[in-house]
Amino acid sequence: MKKNIVVATDFSQRSFDVINKALTFAEEHNKVIHIVHIIEKGFLDTLKNETTVYENSFMHIKEKFPTLLEENFHCRQDSLEDGIERYVKELEAYMVIIASSGERSNLVRQFLGTSTKSIVRAIDVPCLVVKSDKENLNFNSILIPSDLSTTSKTYITRIHELFPQTKIELLYSYLVPFEGRLSFYGMDKGESLTFQENMKHVALTEAYNFYESLDVNKDKVGVSVIKEGLDPEAFSVEADEKKCDMIAIHTTGNFSFFAFDLLEHSHKDVLITRI
Repeated sequence: MKKNIVVATDFSQRSFDVINKALTFAEEHNKVIHIVHIIEKGFLDTLKNETTVYENSFMHIKEKFPTLLEENFHCRQDSLEDGIERYVKELEAYMVIIASSGERSNLVRQFLGTSTKSIVRAIDVPCLVVKSDKENLNFNSILIPSDLSTTSKTYITRIHELFPQTKIELLYSYLVPFEGRLSFYGMDKGESLTFQENMKHVALTEAYNFYESLDVNKDKVGVSVIKEGLDPEAFSVEADEKKCDMIAIHTTGNFSFFAFDLLEHSHKDVLITRI
């Protein structure tokens, strides 16, 4: 497996906290951290040239992280998403880590708005958005919402390969069609309950068959079903109840829009991936 991880920084204290976590994670798991800073286009025109900015930036960040090698610090002028995409390709990184907020007034908009979407859509590797105050980047349990699709199966396998020792909790949500109309359609209470139980049985069967088809270590993967729509708050509650410390989701299929809603509302760290 590839060893390089790109960690984006805007030189805020929040991003420095994430770098500390990433460096510890890299040491424990034999990975290599590359710290990347993207200078917004047009900013240098009124300040310094790119070489001067690089030299000064490295000098200051080296003071905070004495073990950082110059070859592992990168700085260039570009758009945020294009710059990170280029570094991911050049360094052959397998994951990107970014902080969810920082000290700049527009950083929340950047990292939880259009720029985060652009980054995820631009890169072919998972992007870990660190939102929690956990002391490290080691995860005991990961919640993965699943729509039981082939795409979801591919994603689950990928996450299992990235975190082979971490417990994965799959969560399949289903809805009872026309639930609010059943009485209007002439069903009495007993018939309505039977219909809902049948739908639950179908959902459980589908989820179990999907689980059995996964090519993963079943001791590390569990599956559960809830009657709920794609609601970010509900999934966050499920993550709390299952004691999961990360939510992992992909941005294709049924989850294209939901993924970014979840990213915005979750207080857990979120691993979001385009596949």
